[in-house]
Formats: sequence, C-alpha cells, structure tokens
Amino acid sequence: MKRRTLLAGTAALAGTAGLPIAAQAQARARGNVLRVGVTTFPPGGADPRRSVSVFATYTWSPMFEALTTFSEATELAPELAVAWQATSPTTWHFKLREGAKFSTGRTLTAQDVADNLDWLRTPEAAGSPVQRQLESVTAARAIDPLTVEVTTAYPNAILPREISCLYIVEPGLWRTLGPDGFARAPVGTGPFKLTDWGAAKIVYAPNPHSWRPPQLAGLEILDLPEMTSRLQALVTGQIDVAIGMGPDEQPTIEQAGGRLHERSPHDVISLAFVIGAGSRRAVNPLNDVRVRRALNHAVDKDTIASVILQGRSRAATQGAVRG
Repeated sequence: MKRRTLLAGTAALAGTAGLPIAAQAQARARGNVLRVGVTTFPPGGADPRRSVSVFATYTWSPMFEALTTFSEATELAPELAVAWQATSPTTWHFKLREGAKFSTGRTLTAQDVADNLDWLRTPEAAGSPVQRQLESVTAARAIDPLTVEVTTAYPNAILPREISCLYIVEPGLWRTLGPDGFARAPVGTGPFKLTDWGAAKIVYAPNPHSWRPPQLAGLEILDLPEMTSRLQALVTGQIDVAIGMGPDEQPTIEQAGGRLHERSPHDVISLAFVIGAGSRRAVNPLNDVRVRRALNHAVDKDTIASVILQGRSRAATQGAVRG
C-alpha cells in the first residue's frame, strides 16, 4: 500500500531552538485512525492548566483551543479569537470566532472566555504555570457576545502571544466538577473529544460541533518515552507519527518509507547541571557569576547544532526566542 506522508511537530533540545522530528502514516489501513507516539503525557491528565510545556500541547490541543496560537514559522495566528487590538495602554479587545462551540454543542461566548480569565485570580490558580504566564491580567469582561475586554496591571505588548497558553475550558463544568473531576471528563472547543485517558494511550473521537471538524475517524496518542521505542513503532506501522526524533534516525525512517519533518517551536529547552546540591559549604564556586559564564562558554553550542544536529537547529543566545 502506498503510504501517505504526514507532518509531525518537533521539540527543541539542549539549549537549541529547533530540531527535526519524524513521521510516516498509514492511518487509512486502520479505518482512518491516526496514531501518534509522544515522549510523555502531561501532569494532571486532561487538566490544561497544570503545565505550559510544549509536550503537553500534543495531548491537550486536540480537545482545547486558545484565543491565539502560533504557526509553524512561530508567527502569531488566530484560533478562537479572529482579531485583537489594544484599546488603551492596559486594555485589549479580543474578537471571538463566530460559531465556535464546545463539544457539548453549546456556543462559545465572550463571557466563557472572561470566566476562564477570571480563574487566574482565584486561590485555586495560585502557583499554576498558566497563572504565572498571565500574571499581568487583572480583569476580564464581556463587552458583547463575541468581544471580551482584558485589562492588565501594566502595559503588556505581548499579551496576545502570552494568552496562547490559556486553553479555554467549559467554565460551568469546570466549576461543577472541579479540576480533578474535569480532568476525567474534559470539555473544550477542539476538533476532538476525549473518550479514554489510559496510562499508556489516550483515545479521542471527532467533535462534530467543532468549527474545524477533523477528517479522521479517530486519534490515538501513545506514551513512548524511549526514542528507540518510537522509532520501532513507526517502522513497524504501530504508529503513524513519531514526535521527538532526531537526525540520526532519518536514514531508518526514510528506508521504511517515512519522512522527517522539521519544525522550529517557539521555545528554548536547555540542559541544567546541578552541582553540589545540598552542600553545606559556605563557599560554592557557582556563586561566582564568572564561573557560571565560563561553564556556559566552555560548551561549543554552535558545533553541537551544526554537527551533532546536522544544522537543523541553532544555539540559543537567551531565554526568549523569536516566537
């Protein structure tokens, strides 16, 4: 059978900003059910407010959507919001997509978005990665059914980018079920809805109410932490897409009829070396910024990117990247 080629997202590695990952697909052979192998499942199950990790998006984005998102070129793009503008130094207006619905069939409104943003100021949100990402937000209100106003504590020019981390949940069910109960029966506006969240496999069914209904009969995401396991599953046809592959695996993937798709995500992932943790010594060499700088300069990141990663990534120069 002729195999189709699908695209797969990728993650950055060790102080670099972008890396290739692998894909091959034969979903039609399984009744058009796409199977994806990922490196890990996010903490908290289907509660999208417990992490902002790029790896969590693979399991949450089928069910949930944010106001904004990013293209493969790390450019800001509309999702549940189709337009936004700053109406004052500390207020933004987001215009919502008309006809967006939750998987229950209920139409999304600006008040639903305001309720999601109001959660950021509740005791329950304290310490949440999402709350920390959106710490500038002080208020939200619905101006009309499709327009929500967001107020910030100070001028925040990148709020439309930051707000991409807040997946919109069905607020009534969130209040009724609580975070743990909602994680077992999540409801969002994404193209799929959850049918089963197991220890090693997540199963989704199409959401018929989605504004962008999927052209698949189903979606399955498998937890395959080891790269060798994902590669073997891809080559043998157990999965259609493998996330988190590297250039060393490209020959094997291509020999099996697959393709390596490169993508540069808008994040930096670094390696941290913890030296002398728990030491009671009064003098620690790492307290000297010159020592830390020397350790950083001692790592030839450009050669790692150009040789080991075969030019498919580049060394990160700071914590923030173009996205």
